[in-house]
Amino acid sequence: MAISSNCTKQSFPGNIFKLFFDENLVGEIVNFTNIYAQQKNRPGNVTVDEMYCFIGVLLFSGYTTVLRRHMYWQNCNDTQNKLILAAISRGRFQIIMSNLHCSDNTSLDKKDKYSKLRPLFKSLNKKNFDYAPVEENHSLDETMIPYYGRHSGKQFIQGKPVRWGYKFWVGTLRLGYIVYFDPYQGASTTIPDKYKHLGLGASVVLQYVNVLQKMPYQPFHICFDKFFTSLSLLKKLKLRNIKATGTIRENRIPQSPFSNAAVLKKKTRGTFEWSVADNEIDLCKRNDNSVVTLASNAGSVLLANKVKRFSQAEKKHVYRSASIDQGIQRKYGRCRP
Repeated sequence: MAISSNCTKQSFPGNIFKLFFDENLVGEIVNFTNIYAQQKNRPGNVTVDEMYCFIGVLLFSGYTTVLRRHMYWQNCNDTQNKLILAAISRGRFQIIMSNLHCSDNTSLDKKDKYSKLRPLFKSLNKKNFDYAPVEENHSLDETMIPYYGRHSGKQFIQGKPVRWGYKFWVGTLRLGYIVYFDPYQGASTTIPDKYKHLGLGASVVLQYVNVLQKMPYQPFHICFDKFFTSLSLLKKLKLRNIKATGTIRENRIPQSPFSNAAVLKKKTRGTFEWSVADNEIDLCKRNDNSVVTLASNAGSVLLANKVKRFSQAEKKHVYRSASIDQGIQRKYGRCRP
């Protein structure tokens, strides 16, 4: 079911928000919040309306920031916000903030670092799936949520725009709509037994495929990067009628037939070499901004499309073939026309 079937262009953002944070979900959060307050001998009388106001303040604070949260309620013209002041008092906001919970602390899964948020994640994933537009092309990658405090699930990834924070696996559509997400838990991540022999990256892809194949439309085409890609994964996806394309580490190609990257880098931009692995996986090594190797179970390397890019040499935008750009062809084994 797509969002477009439930909403029109005239829909208020609040109505769209409530498709995902409906009264059932917010009611559960209110229930767990009140349970935690009672466990701490505090008054547990938070209501659904107050919780919606609380979430609204959090969203509002994301684009209108002050040095300290309580400044929204100060009697100062430069910090006081009348919208927040009319919605919820500072005292009620602080009570909810100090007791906010999405699950019952007495029944947590100790093996799951995100067990306190797992009910919220499951609900949002279900809503994301239910309202996802039906499209063929999907992307699966990692994303970082900035966080600098202490938590056993926090990750550090050097070279990323956001180096410290929570790492999530995220499956999206072409325009960025999130269909599925799941937090990465580091060394304690549990890989399903049936995917262990394929490794972590492949298991993430296959778990996403399990979600996609519940949709009525098939087949799908998934794109991902070299962390996930392997020949065994592409073969397994092909057996499940899933198209897949991704960059691949060359050490994952047995007896790689390609030239050294340093040699290919000296060739004309667009030069590429291609091959077919096991008569079913197309491989291509191409000199673009850098030398990159790709693998696909979805089609031929020679089915080129024109793309627009800026040429530094010509100082203008040019249209060149996505697969062949004044390039050379080196054939290994059987090729596909």
